[in-house]
Amino acid sequence: MAWYWYSCIPLSLLGVGFVYAFLAFAAYSMNPDLVFPNFKDIRYIDPIADSWSAIITAASVPEFTPWFLAGVGIGVFNLLSSLKLVTPKKSDFESQCINS
Repeated sequence: MAWYWYSCIPLSLLGVGFVYAFLAFAAYSMNPDLVFPNFKDIRYIDPIADSWSAIITAASVPEFTPWFLAGVGIGVFNLLSSLKLVTPKKSDFESQCINS
């Protein structure tokens, strides 16, 4: 059963990274005051730290908050789904219950 977790964890991390990148792109796109970071000559941690503040700033605007919460909800469901803790279909859930 240990091999199963080794295959799920990279997929989960990739999904979390994708959702984070999507939310960061949305935050930079929604706020005209923010400028996209220059990726040529900076360290990788700098855009991550800058994008986190951009996400928080954009998500605190009442018109955009539901969109960001929906994105977080989709990301959480994808994370739990890739870890096989939830299933998107009832038939998958029932087949897991029968096999256990």
